[in-house]
Amino acid sequence: IKKKKVVQPDYVIEKEKAPDLSKKIAFISPLKGSAFRVSSKFGYRIHPVYKTKKFHGGIDLAAPINTPVYSVKPGVVIQSGFVRGYGNYIVIEHEDGYKSADAHLKTINVKKGEKVDSEIVIGSVGKTGTATGYHLHFELIKSNKKIDPKFLIWENYCSYYFACPLLGLDKMKIIRL
Repeated sequence: IKKKKVVQPDYVIEKEKAPDLSKKIAFISPLKGSAFRVSSKFGYRIHPVYKTKKFHGGIDLAAPINTPVYSVKPGVVIQSGFVRGYGNYIVIEHEDGYKSADAHLKTINVKKGEKVDSEIVIGSVGKTGTATGYHLHFELIKSNKKIDPKFLIWENYCSYYFACPLLGLDKMKIIRL
């Protein structure tokens, strides 16, 4: 039986073509210090609303309504507002060429052009746009291509994705998997 090759959308960095992520870059959890769980991973999935196979370009972090959302590192807000599907949506450009995006927010506390750092609450968890429950949809972008956020892990050897805030470990580093 021949295996069908999975074709990634052109806006995704494939694992083999991922940028060198071995240099330490200080990221923090977008939900630092808050309890949450990964409710949907990066990649193809059956969309919970449309019930069709679609590419999911980020991860969903289920958390209570109004949970504070932080910038994962300092940067400048390049988009802030409502976007169809994403609901209340923020994109932040960071100095190193990375961008991070946060979606389905209940509130947005920043405006386009505003400088932010990881100590400022940029918004709060909600379920605006196309969403079935309260969560943060988080994306990591480099060279205008989406990167699986599993490349981000905490320094103290934590489990897959964002599992360590429950242990109070907010600092992450990027590593090559």
